[in-house]
Amino acid sequence: MLVSALVLGCASAVLASSGYLKLDLEHVQGPRLVKRQTNTDHLGQQIVAGENGSLYWLNLTIGTPPQSFRLQLDTGSSDVVVTNSKVKECKKEGGCPSGSYDPGSSSTYELVSEGTFNNSYGDGTAYIGDYFTDVLSVGGIDIKAGDLIVGLANQLEDGPQLVNDGTGLVGVGYQANSGAVVLTLQNNTLPSTVISAMVSSGDIGRQAYSLYLGSQEAAKGRIIFGGIDPSLYTGDLVALPVLKDPVQYAEYTDFKVALTGVSVTDESGTRLLTDTDFAMPVLLDSGNTVTNLPSSLVDAVYGGFGITSIEGSATIPCSRNRANASLTYHFGGGDDGPSINVPLSALIAPLSEPAQFSDGQDICQFKVDVPNGDTLVLGDSFMRSGYFVFDLDNNQVALAQAATSSVAGSSGSISAIMSGTDIPGCSSTNTFSIDVSSATLSDEGGPAAATSDNAEATGSINPVTPTFDLGAAATETANESGSSGGSGGSSGSASSSGSGIGSGNAAPSVRVPSTVVVAGSSVVALAVGFAMVLL
Repeated sequence: MLVSALVLGCASAVLASSGYLKLDLEHVQGPRLVKRQTNTDHLGQQIVAGENGSLYWLNLTIGTPPQSFRLQLDTGSSDVVVTNSKVKECKKEGGCPSGSYDPGSSSTYELVSEGTFNNSYGDGTAYIGDYFTDVLSVGGIDIKAGDLIVGLANQLEDGPQLVNDGTGLVGVGYQANSGAVVLTLQNNTLPSTVISAMVSSGDIGRQAYSLYLGSQEAAKGRIIFGGIDPSLYTGDLVALPVLKDPVQYAEYTDFKVALTGVSVTDESGTRLLTDTDFAMPVLLDSGNTVTNLPSSLVDAVYGGFGITSIEGSATIPCSRNRANASLTYHFGGGDDGPSINVPLSALIAPLSEPAQFSDGQDICQFKVDVPNGDTLVLGDSFMRSGYFVFDLDNNQVALAQAATSSVAGSSGSISAIMSGTDIPGCSSTNTFSIDVSSATLSDEGGPAAATSDNAEATGSINPVTPTFDLGAAATETANESGSSGGSGGSSGSASSSGSGIGSGNAAPSVRVPSTVVVAGSSVVALAVGFAMVLL
Protein backbone atom coordinates (compact mmCIF):
# COMPACT_ATOMS: atom_id res chain seq x y z
CA MET A 1 0.00 0.00 0.00
CA LEU A 2 1.51 3.33 -1.11
CA VAL A 3 0.97 6.84 0.19
CA SER A 4 2.14 10.32 -0.60
CA ALA A 5 5.78 10.75 0.33
CA LEU A 6 8.54 13.27 -0.14
CA VAL A 7 12.08 12.96 -1.43
CA LEU A 8 14.91 15.13 -0.26
CA GLY A 9 16.75 16.03 -3.45
CA CYS A 10 20.50 16.33 -3.10
CA ALA A 11 20.52 18.52 -6.20
CA SER A 12 18.68 21.17 -4.20
CA ALA A 13 21.09 21.07 -1.27
CA VAL A 14 22.58 24.37 -0.16
CA LEU A 15 25.45 24.23 2.30
CA ALA A 16 26.10 27.77 3.47
CA SER A 17 29.41 28.94 4.87
CA SER A 18 27.47 30.41 7.79
CA GLY A 19 26.71 26.92 9.06
CA TYR A 20 23.48 25.34 7.77
CA LEU A 21 22.37 22.74 5.24
CA LYS A 22 19.18 23.39 3.27
CA LEU A 23 17.42 20.53 1.51
CA ASP A 24 14.21 20.77 -0.48
CA LEU A 25 11.56 18.05 -0.20
CA GLU A 26 9.74 16.70 -3.25
CA HIS A 27 6.57 14.61 -3.38
CA VAL A 28 6.76 11.01 -4.60
CA GLN A 29 5.00 7.75 -3.71
CA GLY A 30 6.36 5.58 -0.89
CA PRO A 31 5.41 2.66 1.36
CA ARG A 32 3.44 3.13 4.56
CA LEU A 33 5.10 2.09 7.80
CA VAL A 34 4.08 2.01 11.46
CA LYS A 35 5.68 2.32 14.89
CA ARG A 36 9.19 1.06 15.33
CA GLN A 37 10.66 -0.37 18.54
CA THR A 38 14.14 -1.61 19.32
CA ASN A 39 15.58 -4.35 21.47
CA THR A 40 16.22 -1.90 24.33
CA ASP A 41 12.94 -2.40 26.20
CA HIS A 42 14.93 -3.36 29.30
CA LEU A 43 16.26 0.20 29.28
CA GLY A 44 12.83 1.76 28.88
CA GLN A 45 13.78 2.68 25.32
CA GLN A 46 11.25 3.10 22.52
CA ILE A 47 11.78 4.38 19.03
CA VAL A 48 8.84 5.62 17.01
CA ALA A 49 9.50 5.69 13.29
CA GLY A 50 6.04 6.62 12.18
CA GLU A 51 2.59 5.10 12.20
CA ASN A 52 0.60 5.04 8.98
CA GLY A 53 2.73 7.94 7.90
CA SER A 54 3.48 9.96 4.83
CA LEU A 55 7.19 9.50 4.40
CA TYR A 56 9.93 12.05 3.87
CA TRP A 57 12.96 10.79 2.02
CA LEU A 58 16.60 11.79 2.28
CA ASN A 59 19.15 11.12 -0.46
CA LEU A 60 22.58 10.13 0.84
CA THR A 61 25.51 7.85 0.09
CA ILE A 62 27.38 5.34 2.23
CA GLY A 63 30.72 3.69 1.56
CA THR A 64 33.84 3.95 -0.59
CA PRO A 65 33.10 4.12 -3.47
CA PRO A 66 29.73 5.67 -2.53
CA GLN A 67 26.55 3.57 -2.62
CA SER A 68 23.38 5.62 -3.11
CA PHE A 69 20.32 5.47 -0.84
CA ARG A 70 16.93 7.14 -0.49
CA LEU A 71 15.97 6.78 3.16
CA GLN A 72 13.02 8.00 5.20
CA LEU A 73 13.53 11.18 7.21
CA ASP A 74 11.81 10.86 10.60
CA THR A 75 11.61 13.20 13.60
CA GLY A 76 10.47 10.36 15.84
CA SER A 77 13.58 8.20 15.68
CA SER A 78 17.35 8.59 15.65
CA ASP A 79 18.95 5.69 13.75
CA VAL A 80 20.25 5.31 10.22
CA VAL A 81 19.03 1.94 8.90
CA VAL A 82 19.84 0.29 5.56
CA THR A 83 19.20 -3.17 4.10
CA ASN A 84 21.91 -5.65 3.07
CA SER A 85 22.11 -6.20 -0.70
CA LYS A 86 22.15 -9.96 -0.09
CA VAL A 87 18.65 -9.93 1.38
CA LYS A 88 16.29 -11.76 -0.99
CA GLU A 89 13.81 -8.88 -1.12
CA CYS A 90 16.52 -6.64 -2.60
CA LYS A 91 17.38 -9.20 -5.28
CA LYS A 92 13.89 -9.09 -6.77
CA GLU A 93 13.11 -7.00 -9.83
CA GLY A 94 13.28 -3.35 -8.83
CA GLY A 95 15.22 -4.16 -5.64
CA CYS A 96 14.55 -2.54 -2.29
CA PRO A 97 12.96 0.93 -2.66
CA SER A 98 15.62 2.66 -0.56
CA GLY A 99 18.56 0.93 -2.22
CA SER A 100 20.72 -1.71 -0.54
CA TYR A 101 24.18 -1.80 1.02
CA ASP A 102 26.95 -4.19 0.03
CA PRO A 103 29.61 -4.31 2.79
CA GLY A 104 32.06 -6.13 0.56
CA SER A 105 32.01 -3.32 -2.00
CA SER A 106 33.13 -0.63 0.45
CA SER A 107 36.78 -0.34 1.43
CA THR A 108 35.82 1.76 4.49
CA TYR A 109 33.22 -0.64 5.94
CA GLU A 110 33.80 -1.65 9.58
CA LEU A 111 31.68 -4.12 11.55
CA VAL A 112 30.79 -2.70 14.99
CA SER A 113 28.59 -5.40 16.50
CA GLU A 114 27.35 -8.61 14.88
CA GLY A 115 23.78 -9.76 15.38
CA THR A 116 22.76 -7.05 17.89
CA PHE A 117 20.69 -4.83 15.58
CA ASN A 118 16.98 -5.63 15.98
CA ASN A 119 14.31 -3.07 15.08
CA SER A 120 10.68 -4.08 14.73
CA TYR A 121 7.55 -2.30 13.54
CA GLY A 122 4.34 -2.27 15.51
CA ASP A 123 2.61 -4.28 12.79
CA GLY A 124 5.04 -7.17 13.23
CA THR A 125 7.56 -6.41 10.49
CA ALA A 126 11.17 -6.42 11.67
CA TYR A 127 14.77 -5.57 10.66
CA ILE A 128 17.42 -7.86 12.13
CA GLY A 129 21.16 -7.74 11.58
CA ASP A 130 24.40 -5.98 12.52
CA TYR A 131 25.69 -2.58 13.50
CA PHE A 132 28.45 -1.13 11.29
CA THR A 133 30.14 2.15 10.49
CA ASP A 134 31.24 3.65 7.18
CA VAL A 135 31.68 6.97 5.41
CA LEU A 136 28.30 8.71 4.99
CA SER A 137 27.64 11.78 2.84
CA VAL A 138 24.48 13.90 2.80
CA GLY A 139 24.02 17.18 0.96
CA GLY A 140 27.76 17.72 0.60
CA ILE A 141 28.52 16.99 4.26
CA ASP A 142 30.80 14.01 4.88
CA ILE A 143 30.60 11.98 8.09
CA LYS A 144 33.71 9.87 8.62
CA ALA A 145 33.67 6.15 9.31
CA GLY A 146 33.65 5.66 13.06
CA ASP A 147 31.61 8.81 13.73
CA LEU A 148 28.18 7.20 13.17
CA ILE A 149 26.82 3.70 13.88
CA VAL A 150 24.43 2.35 11.23
CA GLY A 151 21.96 -0.53 11.44
CA LEU A 152 22.33 -3.15 8.67
CA ALA A 153 19.32 -5.39 8.10
CA ASN A 154 20.40 -8.91 7.08
CA GLN A 155 16.90 -10.27 7.64
CA LEU A 156 13.48 -8.77 6.97
CA GLU A 157 10.35 -10.08 8.63
CA ASP A 158 6.85 -9.43 7.31
CA GLY A 159 3.96 -8.49 9.54
CA PRO A 160 0.57 -10.24 9.46
CA GLN A 161 -0.72 -7.79 6.83
CA LEU A 162 2.19 -5.72 5.50
CA VAL A 163 5.18 -6.85 3.47
CA ASN A 164 8.55 -5.57 4.66
CA ASP A 165 10.14 -4.24 1.47
CA GLY A 166 13.43 -3.21 3.05
CA THR A 167 12.85 0.54 3.20
CA GLY A 168 15.41 2.18 5.50
CA LEU A 169 15.37 5.43 7.42
CA VAL A 170 17.28 8.39 8.81
CA GLY A 171 16.17 9.42 12.28
CA VAL A 172 16.67 13.04 13.35
CA GLY A 173 15.69 12.71 17.01
CA TYR A 174 17.62 12.66 20.29
CA GLN A 175 20.78 10.59 20.67
CA ALA A 176 19.13 8.85 23.62
CA ASN A 177 16.44 7.57 21.23
CA SER A 178 18.93 5.55 19.17
CA GLY A 179 18.87 1.76 19.27
CA ALA A 180 22.67 1.82 19.24
CA VAL A 181 22.58 3.08 22.83
CA VAL A 182 22.94 -0.56 23.91
CA LEU A 183 26.47 -0.45 22.46
CA THR A 184 27.65 2.88 23.87
CA LEU A 185 26.23 2.94 27.39
CA GLN A 186 29.02 0.67 28.61
CA ASN A 187 31.31 3.65 27.92
CA ASN A 188 28.87 6.10 29.52
CA THR A 189 28.26 7.79 26.18
CA LEU A 190 25.34 8.18 23.80
CA PRO A 191 25.62 7.15 20.13
CA SER A 192 26.05 9.82 17.50
CA THR A 193 23.21 10.76 15.15
CA VAL A 194 23.38 12.43 11.75
CA ILE A 195 22.72 15.78 13.45
CA SER A 196 25.28 15.40 16.23
CA ALA A 197 27.84 14.25 13.66
CA MET A 198 27.22 17.42 11.62
CA VAL A 199 27.93 19.48 14.73
CA SER A 200 31.08 17.51 15.55
CA SER A 201 32.42 18.11 12.05
CA GLY A 202 31.73 21.85 12.35
CA ASP A 203 29.26 21.93 9.46
CA ILE A 204 26.38 23.26 11.57
CA GLY A 205 26.46 25.32 14.76
CA ARG A 206 24.34 23.17 17.06
CA GLN A 207 21.96 20.24 17.13
CA ALA A 208 18.92 22.02 15.67
CA TYR A 209 16.93 22.02 12.46
CA SER A 210 13.74 23.51 11.03
CA LEU A 211 11.05 21.59 9.17
CA TYR A 212 8.37 22.76 6.71
CA LEU A 213 6.32 19.97 5.14
CA GLY A 214 4.08 22.02 2.88
CA SER A 215 0.49 21.16 1.98
CA GLN A 216 -0.59 17.85 0.48
CA GLU A 217 -0.70 19.54 -2.94
CA ALA A 218 2.55 21.51 -2.64
CA ALA A 219 5.40 20.46 -4.88
CA LYS A 220 8.04 21.08 -2.23
CA GLY A 221 8.77 21.18 1.46
CA ARG A 222 12.04 21.98 3.21
CA ILE A 223 14.35 20.92 6.02
CA ILE A 224 17.26 23.10 7.11
CA PHE A 225 19.86 21.53 9.37
CA GLY A 226 21.24 24.32 11.57
CA GLY A 227 19.04 27.07 10.13
CA ILE A 228 15.64 28.81 9.92
CA ASP A 229 13.85 30.31 6.91
CA PRO A 230 11.43 33.05 8.07
CA SER A 231 9.65 33.08 4.70
CA LEU A 232 8.14 29.69 5.52
CA TYR A 233 6.01 30.80 8.48
CA THR A 234 3.59 33.56 9.42
CA GLY A 235 2.93 35.25 12.76
CA ASP A 236 5.03 34.66 15.84
CA LEU A 237 7.55 31.88 16.27
CA VAL A 238 7.17 30.77 19.90
CA ALA A 239 9.46 28.30 21.69
CA LEU A 240 8.09 25.55 23.93
CA PRO A 241 10.05 23.39 26.36
CA VAL A 242 10.44 19.74 25.35
CA LEU A 243 8.90 17.71 28.16
CA LYS A 244 11.22 15.54 30.19
CA ASP A 245 10.52 11.85 29.60
CA PRO A 246 13.48 10.35 31.42
CA VAL A 247 15.01 6.92 31.09
CA GLN A 248 17.92 5.73 33.19
CA TYR A 249 20.51 7.39 30.95
CA ALA A 250 18.81 10.60 29.73
CA GLU A 251 16.13 13.12 30.67
CA TYR A 252 15.01 13.86 27.10
CA THR A 253 14.24 11.13 24.58
CA ASP A 254 11.69 12.50 22.09
CA PHE A 255 9.84 15.63 20.99
CA LYS A 256 6.93 15.74 23.43
CA VAL A 257 5.35 19.13 24.17
CA ALA A 258 2.32 20.22 26.21
CA LEU A 259 -0.97 20.43 24.30
CA THR A 260 -3.27 22.58 26.40
CA GLY A 261 -6.40 22.94 24.30
CA VAL A 262 -8.19 22.20 21.03
CA SER A 263 -10.87 24.46 19.56
CA VAL A 264 -13.07 24.25 16.47
CA THR A 265 -14.00 27.02 14.07
CA ASP A 266 -17.00 26.59 11.77
CA GLU A 267 -19.67 28.78 10.17
CA SER A 268 -21.06 29.55 13.63
CA GLY A 269 -17.79 30.76 15.16
CA THR A 270 -15.08 29.37 17.43
CA ARG A 271 -15.47 27.31 20.61
CA LEU A 272 -13.24 25.25 22.84
CA LEU A 273 -13.60 21.45 22.67
CA THR A 274 -11.45 20.77 25.72
CA ASP A 275 -11.81 21.72 29.37
CA THR A 276 -10.00 24.86 30.44
CA ASP A 277 -7.53 22.84 32.54
CA PHE A 278 -6.76 20.34 29.76
CA ALA A 279 -3.03 19.55 29.44
CA MET A 280 -1.53 16.45 27.84
CA PRO A 281 1.91 15.53 26.42
CA VAL A 282 1.88 15.01 22.65
CA LEU A 283 4.64 13.67 20.41
CA LEU A 284 5.51 15.65 17.27
CA ASP A 285 6.22 12.92 14.71
CA SER A 286 6.53 13.57 10.98
CA GLY A 287 6.57 9.81 10.37
CA ASN A 288 2.93 9.48 11.40
CA THR A 289 0.22 10.85 9.15
CA VAL A 290 -2.61 10.46 11.67
CA THR A 291 -3.38 12.80 14.58
CA ASN A 292 -4.01 10.89 17.83
CA LEU A 293 -6.17 12.55 20.48
CA PRO A 294 -7.89 11.40 23.69
CA SER A 295 -11.02 9.33 23.04
CA SER A 296 -13.46 11.87 24.47
CA LEU A 297 -12.01 14.57 22.23
CA VAL A 298 -12.11 12.22 19.24
CA ASP A 299 -15.79 11.57 20.02
CA ALA A 300 -16.49 15.30 19.85
CA VAL A 301 -14.52 15.71 16.61
CA TYR A 302 -16.13 12.65 14.97
CA GLY A 303 -19.64 13.75 15.85
CA GLY A 304 -18.93 17.34 14.88
CA PHE A 305 -17.53 16.61 11.42
CA GLY A 306 -19.88 13.66 10.78
CA ILE A 307 -17.49 10.72 10.62
CA THR A 308 -18.74 7.32 9.45
CA SER A 309 -16.94 4.21 10.68
CA ILE A 310 -16.40 1.43 8.14
CA GLU A 311 -15.03 -1.63 9.92
CA GLY A 312 -13.40 0.60 12.52
CA SER A 313 -11.87 3.07 10.07
CA ALA A 314 -12.86 6.75 10.12
CA THR A 315 -14.33 7.98 6.84
CA ILE A 316 -15.93 11.22 5.64
CA PRO A 317 -17.43 12.50 2.37
CA CYS A 318 -14.58 13.95 0.33
CA SER A 319 -16.70 17.00 -0.46
CA ARG A 320 -16.35 18.23 3.12
CA ASN A 321 -12.77 19.25 2.38
CA ARG A 322 -14.33 22.42 0.98
CA ALA A 323 -15.96 23.33 4.29
CA ASN A 324 -14.79 26.52 5.98
CA ALA A 325 -13.90 24.72 9.20
CA SER A 326 -10.75 24.00 11.17
CA LEU A 327 -9.27 22.69 14.40
CA THR A 328 -6.85 24.88 16.33
CA TYR A 329 -4.28 23.28 18.62
CA HIS A 330 -3.15 25.38 21.59
CA PHE A 331 0.16 24.80 23.34
CA GLY A 332 1.83 26.02 26.51
CA GLY A 333 -1.28 27.24 28.34
CA GLY A 334 -2.43 30.84 28.71
CA ASP A 335 -2.28 33.55 26.07
CA ASP A 336 1.47 33.38 25.48
CA GLY A 337 1.52 29.86 24.05
CA PRO A 338 1.53 29.21 20.29
CA SER A 339 -1.47 27.93 18.35
CA ILE A 340 -1.54 26.02 15.06
CA ASN A 341 -4.67 26.18 12.93
CA VAL A 342 -5.38 23.02 10.90
CA PRO A 343 -8.10 23.25 8.23
CA LEU A 344 -10.54 20.37 7.94
CA SER A 345 -9.19 19.76 4.43
CA ALA A 346 -5.79 18.83 5.90
CA LEU A 347 -7.42 15.96 7.80
CA ILE A 348 -9.12 14.47 4.72
CA ALA A 349 -7.34 12.21 2.22
CA PRO A 350 -8.60 10.14 -0.73
CA LEU A 351 -8.63 6.36 -0.60
CA SER A 352 -6.07 4.35 -2.52
CA GLU A 353 -9.00 2.92 -4.50
CA PRO A 354 -12.14 5.05 -5.10
CA ALA A 355 -15.32 4.13 -3.22
CA GLN A 356 -18.68 5.81 -2.57
CA PHE A 357 -21.32 6.10 0.10
CA SER A 358 -24.80 4.86 -0.81
CA ASP A 359 -25.78 8.36 -1.95
CA GLY A 360 -22.91 8.35 -4.46
CA GLN A 361 -20.55 10.71 -2.61
CA ASP A 362 -16.87 9.80 -2.70
CA ILE A 363 -15.45 8.31 0.52
CA CYS A 364 -12.27 9.76 2.00
CA GLN A 365 -10.13 8.86 5.01
CA PHE A 366 -10.25 11.06 8.10
CA LYS A 367 -6.88 11.45 9.79
CA VAL A 368 -7.85 11.75 13.46
CA ASP A 369 -7.98 8.70 15.70
CA VAL A 370 -7.36 7.46 19.21
CA PRO A 371 -3.81 6.21 19.87
CA ASN A 372 -2.89 2.54 19.62
CA GLY A 373 -0.97 2.84 22.89
CA ASP A 374 -0.65 5.46 25.58
CA THR A 375 1.10 8.17 23.51
CA LEU A 376 -0.76 10.99 21.79
CA VAL A 377 0.90 11.75 18.44
CA LEU A 378 0.54 14.79 16.20
CA GLY A 379 1.57 13.46 12.80
CA ASP A 380 2.00 15.15 9.46
CA SER A 381 -1.75 15.76 9.04
CA PHE A 382 -1.13 18.29 11.81
CA MET A 383 2.48 19.22 11.03
CA ARG A 384 1.74 20.29 7.45
CA SER A 385 0.01 23.35 8.88
CA GLY A 386 2.93 24.41 11.06
CA TYR A 387 6.58 25.41 10.92
CA PHE A 388 8.80 23.68 13.47
CA VAL A 389 12.26 24.32 14.84
CA PHE A 390 13.69 21.39 16.80
CA ASP A 391 16.48 22.56 19.11
CA LEU A 392 17.93 19.41 20.68
CA ASP A 393 20.77 21.19 22.48
CA ASN A 394 18.41 23.47 24.42
CA ASN A 395 15.48 21.02 24.58
CA GLN A 396 13.04 23.34 22.86
CA VAL A 397 10.63 23.18 19.93
CA ALA A 398 9.56 26.47 18.36
CA LEU A 399 6.22 26.58 16.53
CA ALA A 400 4.56 28.96 14.09
CA GLN A 401 1.77 28.81 11.50
CA ALA A 402 3.11 27.60 8.17
CA ALA A 403 3.12 29.99 5.25
CA THR A 404 0.32 29.22 2.83
CA SER A 405 2.42 29.67 -0.30
CA SER A 406 4.76 27.06 -1.70
CA VAL A 407 8.45 27.19 -0.81
CA ALA A 408 9.64 30.63 -1.87
CA GLY A 409 12.55 31.50 0.38
CA SER A 410 16.10 31.75 -0.83
CA SER A 411 19.25 30.82 1.01
CA GLY A 412 19.91 34.52 1.57
CA SER A 413 16.96 34.81 3.97
CA ILE A 414 18.02 31.88 6.14
CA SER A 415 19.42 32.49 9.61
CA ALA A 416 21.92 30.03 11.05
CA ILE A 417 21.24 28.61 14.50
CA MET A 418 24.55 29.11 16.24
CA SER A 419 25.79 27.67 19.52
CA GLY A 420 24.94 29.64 22.64
CA THR A 421 22.25 31.81 21.03
CA ASP A 422 18.47 31.99 21.13
CA ILE A 423 16.45 30.52 18.26
CA PRO A 424 16.61 33.23 15.54
CA GLY A 425 13.31 35.04 15.03
CA CYS A 426 11.74 33.54 18.14
CA SER A 427 9.43 36.17 19.66
CA SER A 428 9.07 34.51 23.07
CA THR A 429 9.85 31.39 25.07
CA ASN A 430 6.99 29.64 26.84
CA THR A 431 7.88 27.81 30.05
CA PHE A 432 4.71 25.80 30.69
CA SER A 433 5.51 22.18 31.52
CA ILE A 434 3.75 19.06 32.76
CA ASP A 435 4.93 15.78 34.26
CA VAL A 436 4.80 13.17 31.49
CA SER A 437 4.82 10.29 33.96
CA SER A 438 1.68 11.54 35.73
CA ALA A 439 -0.26 12.54 32.61
CA THR A 440 -2.34 9.49 31.68
CA LEU A 441 -5.10 8.94 29.16
CA SER A 442 -8.53 8.19 30.59
CA ASP A 443 -9.71 4.58 30.52
CA GLU A 444 -13.04 5.44 28.95
CA GLY A 445 -12.20 3.39 25.87
CA GLY A 446 -12.06 4.31 22.23
CA PRO A 447 -14.68 6.33 20.38
CA ALA A 448 -17.80 4.60 19.10
CA ALA A 449 -16.81 5.53 15.57
CA ALA A 450 -13.63 3.49 15.87
CA THR A 451 -15.20 0.22 17.06
CA SER A 452 -17.66 -1.40 14.68
CA ASP A 453 -16.95 -5.10 15.08
CA ASN A 454 -20.20 -5.68 16.98
CA ALA A 455 -22.33 -3.36 14.92
CA GLU A 456 -25.42 -4.71 13.19
CA ALA A 457 -25.01 -5.45 9.49
CA THR A 458 -26.66 -2.99 7.14
CA GLY A 459 -27.09 -2.87 3.39
CA SER A 460 -26.72 0.89 3.17
CA ILE A 461 -23.93 3.21 4.32
CA ASN A 462 -24.92 6.84 4.40
CA PRO A 463 -22.67 9.75 5.37
CA VAL A 464 -23.33 11.02 8.89
CA THR A 465 -24.81 14.49 9.36
CA PRO A 466 -22.24 16.69 11.15
CA THR A 467 -23.13 18.62 14.30
CA PHE A 468 -20.59 21.34 13.51
CA ASP A 469 -21.87 24.01 11.14
CA LEU A 470 -20.08 23.12 7.91
CA GLY A 471 -22.40 25.11 5.67
CA ALA A 472 -23.20 23.83 2.19
CA ALA A 473 -20.41 21.24 2.32
CA ALA A 474 -22.40 19.26 4.91
CA THR A 475 -25.42 18.77 2.65
CA GLU A 476 -23.84 18.33 -0.78
CA THR A 477 -24.99 15.39 -2.86
CA ALA A 478 -22.89 13.33 -5.25
CA ASN A 479 -23.98 15.48 -8.20
CA GLU A 480 -23.07 18.67 -6.36
CA SER A 481 -19.77 17.53 -4.92
CA GLY A 482 -18.20 15.95 -7.98
CA SER A 483 -14.78 14.35 -7.62
CA SER A 484 -13.09 15.34 -4.38
CA GLY A 485 -9.90 14.53 -2.55
CA GLY A 486 -8.12 15.63 0.58
CA SER A 487 -5.96 18.68 0.75
CA GLY A 488 -3.59 20.20 3.21
CA GLY A 489 -2.05 23.53 4.00
CA SER A 490 -2.85 26.16 6.56
CA SER A 491 -5.27 28.98 7.05
CA GLY A 492 -5.94 31.76 9.52
CA SER A 493 -5.77 31.46 13.27
CA ALA A 494 -8.70 31.00 15.64
CA SER A 495 -9.39 32.15 19.17
CA SER A 496 -10.78 29.96 21.93
CA SER A 497 -14.10 30.25 23.68
CA GLY A 498 -17.09 28.15 24.65
CA SER A 499 -17.79 25.06 26.68
CA GLY A 500 -15.81 21.98 27.56
CA ILE A 501 -15.49 18.65 25.83
CA GLY A 502 -18.28 16.17 25.30
CA SER A 503 -20.86 18.18 23.37
CA GLY A 504 -20.27 16.30 20.13
CA ASN A 505 -21.99 13.00 19.32
CA ALA A 506 -19.90 9.99 18.38
CA ALA A 507 -20.36 8.78 14.83
CA PRO A 508 -22.38 5.59 14.37
CA SER A 509 -20.60 2.35 13.67
CA VAL A 510 -21.64 0.07 10.83
CA ARG A 511 -20.62 -3.38 9.65
CA VAL A 512 -20.24 -3.47 5.90
CA PRO A 513 -22.03 -6.36 4.14
CA SER A 514 -20.26 -8.20 1.38
CA THR A 515 -23.17 -7.49 -0.97
CA VAL A 516 -22.44 -3.77 -1.17
CA VAL A 517 -20.35 -3.06 -4.27
CA VAL A 518 -18.53 0.24 -4.79
CA ALA A 519 -16.29 1.26 -7.65
CA GLY A 520 -16.03 -2.28 -8.91
CA SER A 521 -15.07 -3.84 -5.58
CA SER A 522 -16.93 -4.68 -2.41
CA VAL A 523 -16.84 -2.39 0.60
CA VAL A 524 -15.49 -5.39 2.50
CA ALA A 525 -12.42 -5.16 0.30
CA LEU A 526 -12.28 -1.47 1.14
CA ALA A 527 -12.49 -2.26 4.83
CA VAL A 528 -9.70 -4.80 4.55
CA GLY A 529 -7.58 -2.16 2.87
CA PHE A 530 -8.27 0.18 5.75
CA ALA A 531 -7.26 -2.46 8.23
CA MET A 532 -3.92 -2.64 6.47
CA VAL A 533 -3.22 1.08 6.38
CA LEU A 534 -5.15 2.44 9.34
CA LEU A 535 -3.99 0.13 12.08
